[in-house]
Amino acid sequence: MVALQQADAHQQLYQDVKFKTFGTDKGYHQKSFVQDCRERGIAPHVARKDKVQVARLDGRTTTRRSYQVSLKIRKRVEEIFGWIKTVGGLRRSQYRGLERTQAWGYFVVGTYNPLRLARRRRVPAWRAEKELTSRCFMVKNLPMKIIHVAIGEARSDLCALVKRVSQGERVVLTNHGRPAALLVPFTAPEIPWRTDTPDDPKRYGDLQAPVWEDWT
Repeated sequence: MVALQQADAHQQLYQDVKFKTFGTDKGYHQKSFVQDCRERGIAPHVARKDKVQVARLDGRTTTRRSYQVSLKIRKRVEEIFGWIKTVGGLRRSQYRGLERTQAWGYFVVGTYNPLRLARRRRVPAWRAEKELTSRCFMVKNLPMKIIHVAIGEARSDLCALVKRVSQGERVVLTNHGRPAALLVPFTAPEIPWRTDTPDDPKRYGDLQAPVWEDWT
């Protein structure tokens, strides 16, 4: 397997580094790859194919939180490769020769780094628990904590965000770094009251209550 060869070469170059997990796509959902990872003491965090069982890869691995995190991080890495192929123009090399193609690859990846840093500064991660003091509302003379979350991240962590909103926080959903929506706690609407007599208040919309002739 090419992935294991790269891992062995990386450990030879950096002897202090030891792999604990290996996140891959469904192409590595094979018995030989999983077995080789087990022999090296590496947990295979492999995306599983539907209705395909592989020995030594079961719920003891796939039900762990670290397995779910590996799948999310792997998708983020694939997004970088997608950007390099589409925007960077490396889906098909425009140059002949290894040196020219490698130089163009360095240029494209070097261009992506400041773009990624700019996005991280513009949309701070809500898991960092960083308070945005310059963007706090004042409710009953108390500062309200606001966190900014990208729409893509909110899809996978919606339950956690709703729980935080119910605890008094406010969540701003951003689209490409710009605020798009605000999550606030739910409050039941108040039904207006009308009083025809001091001792006989009635609600609007009450079908069983009598209607007085002089009431408009």
